[in-house]
Amino acid sequence: PAAILTLVAGDAQTATVGGPTAVAPAAKLTDAFGNPVPGVIVTFAPAAGSGAVTGGNATTNAQGIATVGSWALGLLPGANTLTATRAGVPPVTYTATGTDFQVTVLDAGDHHSCAVAPGGQGYCWGSNAAGQLGNGTLLDAARPTLVGGGLLFTKLSTGVFHSCGLVGDGDAWCWGDNSFGQLGDGSGLNQMLPVLVTGGVKFTSIVTAQFHTCGLKADGAAFCWGAGLAGRLGDGTQINRPAPTAVIGGRFYSMLSAGGSHTCGVATDGTLLCWGANGNGRLGDGTVITRTAPTPVSSALTFIAVSTGATFSCAVATGGAGYCWGNGATGFLGTGSTIGQLVPTPIAGGLVLTAISSGAGHTCALSGAGQAHCWGFNGSGQLGDGTITTRLVPTPVLGGLTFSVIREGTEHTCARGTTGGAYCWGRNDSGALGDGSILIRRTPVGVVSP
Repeated sequence: PAAILTLVAGDAQTATVGGPTAVAPAAKLTDAFGNPVPGVIVTFAPAAGSGAVTGGNATTNAQGIATVGSWALGLLPGANTLTATRAGVPPVTYTATGTDFQVTVLDAGDHHSCAVAPGGQGYCWGSNAAGQLGNGTLLDAARPTLVGGGLLFTKLSTGVFHSCGLVGDGDAWCWGDNSFGQLGDGSGLNQMLPVLVTGGVKFTSIVTAQFHTCGLKADGAAFCWGAGLAGRLGDGTQINRPAPTAVIGGRFYSMLSAGGSHTCGVATDGTLLCWGANGNGRLGDGTVITRTAPTPVSSALTFIAVSTGATFSCAVATGGAGYCWGNGATGFLGTGSTIGQLVPTPIAGGLVLTAISSGAGHTCALSGAGQAHCWGFNGSGQLGDGTITTRLVPTPVLGGLTFSVIREGTEHTCARGTTGGAYCWGRNDSGALGDGSILIRRTPVGVVSP
């Protein structure tokens, strides 16, 4: 009879979260005299959160060895355990350490996400109906896929149906939907691989929206291109522009944010200006009048960051206080009510913020040492609090993780951990979370390796 179960292979390994260990765990069953016991089933069971095993041969062979086909680790970094058992015999336990998929840049679009790896390689995942993943196909991807063209990026930005990135010399490259010229290559044709933005302008930052794109030069001069409807390009017109066009007004900016049909920027003196569609008062100037040129928000405050949602905007003032304005439906503004606001209005809770990001219907922000708080619509778990309950005020993201960057998609959120790992949560039917599945996640999970 079987008496001893011993480890044969697969213990003490390291693998990226969600990925398989290099060696499949195997165990040997012997009798009290060390002879193999064949034809007996050994059960391999991961602990909760330690992933899953697939395939292999759980019945011992002539040498008394049973094995699994593979062990894919859990979706959060840290310790994973797997136990092999046989009735009447002491069990054995395998350990493995899950590590993050490391990124330097991370952004969340409509239903896709993109990141830059430490070597500069660009990766995208999720919906790919217009080629917004940049991998030369129109196929959705549930895990990171390499952006084609052999480019090494310093920045990446994801819009609704297109994406853009910057390379080391400041050239901008874009891919995906180009129906309004938002790729900036002058063609108007969708592109499944990166194409060079024309005009010879060198950029230090780039932001993408639904149908337009904007960038900053090193001196802070702003340029936009794509759909000009409602003045979202800030050039004083409503004309579509297939190549970078200067934002008028003579201002220089430290950052820009492009929303669905409006754009905002923090000027180098801390003044906050917005332009484009102004339904619900999303420009924050106290009116609902469309603006085709940069217009200061109605506030005496100075600001350090701004983020534009679909129909609202949020910003961080000097000192860290958060403000939102525009459409207040389902708690978009985080003020504790669903009432819209025409001017910057304090976010409830008194948090001191270091970063803020707004999506189609929700907003997240970082405070303190990287703690994340989210508010607004939560139908797909995009607030990361473990529920699908709409929140009218900032609510902590669960999981105990801290972040250095946080970005909102339409119904999902992604963030870069303080140790460099990529995490996402929320809607996932197109694979926008990059965890290798299409399952909704109501708390952060690690993005798996390419």
